[in-house]
Amino acid sequence: MEPRRLLGGPGFIHILDAGLGADVNDYHQVRVSAFDEADKPEVRFAETREQAAYQAREAAEREQALKSLRGYQEHERKSKDACDTAELMGMPVAVPFVGASAGAMTIAQSVRIASVQAPYLNICGSLAAPGQFRANLGTAADRIRIGNVKHPF
Repeated sequence: MEPRRLLGGPGFIHILDAGLGADVNDYHQVRVSAFDEADKPEVRFAETREQAAYQAREAAEREQALKSLRGYQEHERKSKDACDTAELMGMPVAVPFVGASAGAMTIAQSVRIASVQAPYLNICGSLAAPGQFRANLGTAADRIRIGNVKHPF
């Protein structure tokens, strides 16, 4: 999350951020965040270093447990690229649909902002259960502003 805290630094009027699952256990997770001038990424993505270290340890343990499975090791030997794959009925399948879905949600957010509609501050959920996505509606801007960066003059 550390890089995401820096998103507000350049002074953009609106910021959209899309995040995907971090490991093989949650690759289907999607989060899209919208920020305006009043909402700061460094506040929303605030977490302690201890929380980040704990999450990293947990993810490493899950990954190690998965990699120790015979089926995973067999798949890894057969596969040229173990990234972006999941198994469906025992067969490896590509999972670029997660990134494509997050991209579509992000584009929809930019259309809402450009249309002076309220963006969703957070959209999060799993493509494994799309009916359970959650979203928090923000506030619409009072007018459309041309340009991306606040000018000092």
